[in-house]
Amino acid sequence: RTGFVARIVALSSLVARGHVGLRALIPALESFGHDVIALPTVVLSNHAAHPHVARTLISPDVLDAMAQAIEANGWLGGVDGIITGYLPSVAHVSFAEALVRRVRAANPAALYACDPVLGDEPKGLYVPEETARQIKRCLLPIADLATPNAFELSWLSNRPVSALREAKAAAQGLGPPMVLATSVPAAGDRLATLLHDATGTVFTYVYRRPN
Repeated sequence: RTGFVARIVALSSLVARGHVGLRALIPALESFGHDVIALPTVVLSNHAAHPHVARTLISPDVLDAMAQAIEANGWLGGVDGIITGYLPSVAHVSFAEALVRRVRAANPAALYACDPVLGDEPKGLYVPEETARQIKRCLLPIADLATPNAFELSWLSNRPVSALREAKAAAQGLGPPMVLATSVPAAGDRLATLLHDATGTVFTYVYRRPN
């Protein structure tokens, strides 16, 4: 709501160069005045699509110690929302689920947005399949909002998403009360963004960028 300043926990990847994961989330949220607690699941030199990349995983044990310290300082109890993005392993998914439940124990009204970062076309999954299945089993059922791309929406719903009608059906059956899906193929060389909630489904469109 207008003028509302929230404290938000963001759990995702961190790149030294680029604007994905936490490097995209933190400035966007802070531009609205929100207080961001950022927990990196992995630290990378840059987006993994580039020819060269260096990375180091942040273990769930380290993340849990960080969360415990944040909680001991009195900051976790005031959290209004949680966002999860790239989770590289089953153990990271389990940590994310426990963190959501810990925050909601202190604030039952806290909202949870799940960005199920699993893969994309044309390569498919870029996390282990068991990690993807764990996100589907454990995180989607407790999410207030899911934000998959078209590939992820199809994989998680086990439905085709090659047209708007198919994407709408997949979003309706995904589980979370609100679904925001991106990169959905649309007629006229366009891509659609879909928003589905209890009031219905709406689309916005952009033209594909030439290669």
